[in-house]
Amino acid sequence: NWTANPNGTGASPSNFTTATDTFFIQATHNYTQTAAWVLGADVHLQISGTINVAGFSFTIGGTSVIRNGGRLTDNNTAGTNTFTGMLTIQTGGSLNTASASPFVFSGGISNSGTLNKSGTGAVTFNATQTFSLNAPVTSFSGDIAVTSGTLTINGNNPLTITGNLTSNSGSSILISNTGSFTVSGTTTISGSLTDNNNSSVTTFTGLVTLTSGTLDLSVLSTANCVMNGGITYTAGTFNVPNVTIGTAGNRTVTATSAINWLAQNIAFTGAGTITFTCAGGTTLGGTGNIS
Repeated sequence: NWTANPNGTGASPSNFTTATDTFFIQATHNYTQTAAWVLGADVHLQISGTINVAGFSFTIGGTSVIRNGGRLTDNNTAGTNTFTGMLTIQTGGSLNTASASPFVFSGGISNSGTLNKSGTGAVTFNATQTFSLNAPVTSFSGDIAVTSGTLTINGNNPLTITGNLTSNSGSSILISNTGSFTVSGTTTISGSLTDNNNSSVTTFTGLVTLTSGTLDLSVLSTANCVMNGGITYTAGTFNVPNVTIGTAGNRTVTATSAINWLAQNIAFTGAGTITFTCAGGTTLGGTGNIS
């Protein structure tokens, strides 16, 4: 039962929708959802104990803080987890899910604890927000879609997306973290994807498809820009002057319409054939080396 005071005394709340209210799950308290739980707009949650959403929808209309010793778990494939405000995982806190439940973020993520999303549930970022990598991410699985606004990824730790990454039309992805950034699945861009930090390696293991919008990797060196899954260009701005096309996977560059690729340095590693299948009017120019 919810009460106004930490010692279990005081009135119980009449609803979960009164703006500016904060609900606390105290240390040593363990909760398992038995129905969908919705905290209204500007209603906040702090977790010092344990909550298992257990296959029901879990919606937080304000901010969420998983404190030291707190644990949020989703062990069931049903329901959607929606975080409207910032989700903060403090040092010693953890979010763990191996299920296929989807996650929706509107206010960003700040991870200083344990973020272990090993399940295949899709992740949607649907507003301008920041994903701060203040601690390593154990796993970030499932397909990732940025549907609107700008998602900025910053911090000093690596991030590997083991599913597919999509930037929808009108949305943007800005990679600013000093750790490595890897997409294991395919990357599809009709909005924009920009990497503005050359301090570590950015790797696209799967096919990169630019259907419109912008792919801007112009600050990356040849060693720090790796594409192992091939490139498909339909339309948009393709600004990738330096790139290593690796030995694994698809080594095909396809342009279904004319592309002006102002390359500086393109490195092909390992043996094998690189195939260019490009529409008329395609230009591979610039200065530098192809090796």
